[in-house]
Amino acid sequence: MKILPAQIFPDFPEDLPLLNIVQRQAAAPHVRICAGGDMSFSGKVATVLEEPGANPFSEISPLLRSSDIVFANLESTIRTGNEQLSMFTSPKSCLDILKNAGFSILHLANNHIYDHGPEGLAATIMALRRCGIVPLGAGETAEGSRRLVRTDANGLRIGWLGCGRTHVMQQDHGSHFWEFDEKSILEATRSAAKEVDILVLSLHKGFMDVDFPAPEDKILSEKLIGAGADLVLMHHAHVLQGIQSLHGEGLVCFSLGNLLFDSSEGYITPSGRQQEQDSSAIFVFDFDREGLAAAFLLPIFVDQDQMIRFATGARGREILQRVIQISECLSDNYAERFIEQRVERNFSHGVRMLSYHATRGHFKIVWDILRCARPKHFALLCRWLLQRIARMKKHPLMTSGR
Repeated sequence: MKILPAQIFPDFPEDLPLLNIVQRQAAAPHVRICAGGDMSFSGKVATVLEEPGANPFSEISPLLRSSDIVFANLESTIRTGNEQLSMFTSPKSCLDILKNAGFSILHLANNHIYDHGPEGLAATIMALRRCGIVPLGAGETAEGSRRLVRTDANGLRIGWLGCGRTHVMQQDHGSHFWEFDEKSILEATRSAAKEVDILVLSLHKGFMDVDFPAPEDKILSEKLIGAGADLVLMHHAHVLQGIQSLHGEGLVCFSLGNLLFDSSEGYITPSGRQQEQDSSAIFVFDFDREGLAAAFLLPIFVDQDQMIRFATGARGREILQRVIQISECLSDNYAERFIEQRVERNFSHGVRMLSYHATRGHFKIVWDILRCARPKHFALLCRWLLQRIARMKKHPLMTSGR
C-alpha cells in the first residue's frame, strides 16, 4: 500500500513525493521520531535571523511539532553572551527558534562544536538544556559525554548514544564531546540495548561531499545493528547518502544531508555541488515494542533566503530518486566509486584548505591538518591513480578530449 503524505500529516502539499522504506501498522504504544541532518545558524543563516520574525523552519515546523521526538546535528556553538559572532557560531536567537520548531534532542559531537573550546561547548550545553532540548554526545566531563541519553515517550524506553570522529584535540578539563572509538561505541551499544526498548545511535562520521559511506563505515554500521542498535543515523557528508535495511533487525541512514547549513561558509569557495548540499529530506520513523514499524523520507530544500521548503513535484522526485540509486549501489561493490569521489571531492577540498592556510602563514592550522594524514590516505591516492590509469588504457578516446 502506498502512503500519501496527506495521510501522514494533513497540511502537506498535494504534490509532495514520499519515499517509503519500511511500512507496517504500528501497534500501540508507538512513538514517532523526526530526524534532520547538519544544522548551523551561522553565515547567511545568521544574517537572515537578524530580520524580525524570521523563522527558517516555518514551513516544516508543523510536521516536527506533531512528532514525539525531533533530532538533528547542531554543528556550531551557540553564542550566549554579547561576544562577536564568528565562523560556525550561531546567535543566541536560534534558541527560541529551535524550541518553537519542536526540536527535542541535538547531537553535539562534531568538528565545529569545540571551535570555542570547552567554555563554548559548556555554554552551548547549558543553553540547550535551559530551553528543554537534550544535548547528545557531549557533557560536563569526558565520561558524561558517553552516557546513554533517554527520551522516553508514550510508555516506550528510548535511548540515544552519540559520538563523532573529528580529530579535534580536547583539553583535559571542562566539557567534552565523545570522540569516536569503535571499541567504546560497540561496548556502549551492547550495554545500552539491555536498558531500553528502542536504541538510536548518532554518528558524525564520513567524508564531506561524497555520495557513499566509506566501506569500513558500512561494516561498522552492521556491527552496531548486530550489537543491539535499532537505528543508526550518520551525518557530516553534507549531502544525502544511501539507506540500508538489515533484514528487519535495524535501519542505517548513512548521511542525513544538510537540514539548515550555509554551504558557502568557510575559508575556501564551495565545491560546486550547491544543489546537492541544499537538497535533503526529513526522515520519519515510527517505532513500537516490536521495533521499526515505518520509515519514510520527505524531500526538502533550502532556498536562497535560507528558508527550508518542502521539495514538491520534479525536484522532490529527483531528490528521492538519488537516494534510491545510491542505496541500490550499497548492495554491490561500490568501493571504486567511493575512492574516486573521495579523492576528487574530499582530498581536493583538503588540498585547497592547506593552500589557503599555508599562503597566509597559518602554520599551526596546516600542521593540524597534516597530522591527520595516515599511510592509508597515501595508499588510497595510489589506488585511485591506478584506477585512472586502467580506465585510460581501456577507454583512451574518453580521456583524449576527442
